[in-house]
Amino acid sequence: MGDQGGTKNYTRIALVDIGVGLSETHREHAKENARFLHLRYEEIKGSLAFFEKMLRGWWSEDFIILKPCQEVTQELFLIL
Repeated sequence: MGDQGGTKNYTRIALVDIGVGLSETHREHAKENARFLHLRYEEIKGSLAFFEKMLRGWWSEDFIILKPCQEVTQELFLIL
């Protein structure tokens, strides 16, 4: 079995339920993709809270704010 378009390091397909009405069609589509790619299917409870913070500009320690042209480094994610 080949690389399958860059998925060789993946182990699962996760469908994130954010409470906006997932249908069985959504679930079946994700499950079919998992079967096709030989990956495990999972369903995870989630929320839109992070996206709401992002859109409203309520940036907290959950966000890394970069200056123009600032390089993204691993250290940025390790600062507590």
